[in-house]
Amino acid sequence: MSELISTPESTGAEPLLDTLLREAVPEVKLALGDLIDRENQRAIPDRYHKLLPEQTLVVTLRPDAGEAVQPIAGELERELTDSCMRHGSLYDRAYRVKLRVAPSPAAPLFRVAMRRGEEAEPEPFQVPRRQPEPAPALSSGGPLVTAQVPSGPSAASIAAAENATVIAPAPAEPAADNATVIAPEPAAPVVSAPPAPAPSAPSIDPDATRLDGVPLPPVEASEPGFDAGRFVLAVEDEEGEERERFPVPGPTTTVGRQTENPELRSDVAITDAPHVSRRQLALVWAPRGDMPGFTVYNVGLNPLHVGEREVVGANRKGELNLDELGEDSREWVAPGSEMTIGEHGPVLRIVDTREGQDAGAGDAAPEVEIDPDATRFG
Repeated sequence: MSELISTPESTGAEPLLDTLLREAVPEVKLALGDLIDRENQRAIPDRYHKLLPEQTLVVTLRPDAGEAVQPIAGELERELTDSCMRHGSLYDRAYRVKLRVAPSPAAPLFRVAMRRGEEAEPEPFQVPRRQPEPAPALSSGGPLVTAQVPSGPSAASIAAAENATVIAPAPAEPAADNATVIAPEPAAPVVSAPPAPAPSAPSIDPDATRLDGVPLPPVEASEPGFDAGRFVLAVEDEEGEERERFPVPGPTTTVGRQTENPELRSDVAITDAPHVSRRQLALVWAPRGDMPGFTVYNVGLNPLHVGEREVVGANRKGELNLDELGEDSREWVAPGSEMTIGEHGPVLRIVDTREGQDAGAGDAAPEVEIDPDATRFG
């Protein structure tokens, strides 16, 4: 990964911040996800997961990378923390991310590690100051001579000068007509080093990764009524057996299968579903009055069955632009509705935990208490 990132000294290279956001940040997220997966491979009873403390993950950046991301260090820590919180919710674990800078310029571009219990909390993100570079020596063809600054006259010299007789110097004799006048050689011009260029503000690459919370308004302002902890996406097989469930993290959430391609990775990655597209669905919060619901866009290959309606797959692999999808590739669904991908599932169901949708329609009715002394008929 270090070979992909150009250093600031490279001629004609784009700003390092743009390159880091486009190339390094997705790789950092992948490394953090792998670290979380490895840490949760040990066998721990499910009831103990929520008792485990919040864990701190440390991302150590190379000094030039740390200096480049310093203006957005807080937003980058929050972005990485949100990503790790979503990934850690698969294991009922909470993770937060801290940034720090490696002391050596020869360090790798980034390194991820987990803070151990006996280690102190990482210091707040701070880029070490660069040592000032020595001024270049001016080459004039001879040894460099240091000018001596004369000291001021002493008090005794000043007192003697006041009582001394001042004799005016004799006037200079005029030069002869035929004498050759030798003009003094002009002093060599003093060459000063060119001023260092002022640091330019980081330019914005339209293809660079955008940090959550920087260009977008807050969720509460743009999506009223949506609660990130309210809805859950349940995944069932053809027999109705629940296989896994995921929280719906935002008002726009993509659903698909697991993939190593960061450009096609979805917010919710279903396991053991080879026929599901890497980005199959997009769930967009769209309540109707007081009734909660989502508009489901089928951006994958296989069709989606919602009740008796078949939602055609748009098979879009590039940038996700939902406005370009037609009416036959989207459908409004309410929590509890079953959505089947392809002919053999899996079956997806949005669960509204606030309304008790997780109980299911097949639960047995509660028993009615019978008084043993009541009158029996028949």
